[in-house]
Amino acid sequence: MRGVGGEKLIYKRCAVINLIGGMYLQTNVKVGDIMTRDVAYVTIPGDREQVLEILREKQISGVPVVKDGKLVGIITRSDLLRNPSENQIAMLMTRNPISVTPDATIENAAMLMVEHNIQRLPVVEDGKLVGIITVRDIINAIAELDIMEEVNKYLASRVVAVWSETPLPDPC
Repeated sequence: MRGVGGEKLIYKRCAVINLIGGMYLQTNVKVGDIMTRDVAYVTIPGDREQVLEILREKQISGVPVVKDGKLVGIITRSDLLRNPSENQIAMLMTRNPISVTPDATIENAAMLMVEHNIQRLPVVEDGKLVGIITVRDIINAIAELDIMEEVNKYLASRVVAVWSETPLPDPC
């Protein structure tokens, strides 16, 4: 299995988490240990207003979509913005969302989030939605690991100054 930076990770009894810049730590934390179990979700059929109401009420940016008790999609604020004239949840949602099981490691969840540029993963068991894990959940779990090493040596400023009139290549 390859790590986020492309390096090969060797697995023993514990999951290995590659924190930015090559700092490794070992943990036995599973998705089921830190996931949110009381998941806000929408069902189909349904409409945009139902999604917006849940997003506002729960102060979240996306929800899983369930039909007949099974996970069928996910809908995010970006989906709503991308399709402003569409009203049906079934047409707005991303179908067959990437998901994890409760026994997956938080490393696996983090790698999926990075690979697919997503902020949340539905947690599924036998097709049924049993939880959700977010970037925030993973960061909180790592924060509780009592890491004593200073992180400043793993951080780097990667700001590139570009003049606003710099010509960009034609994408065609």
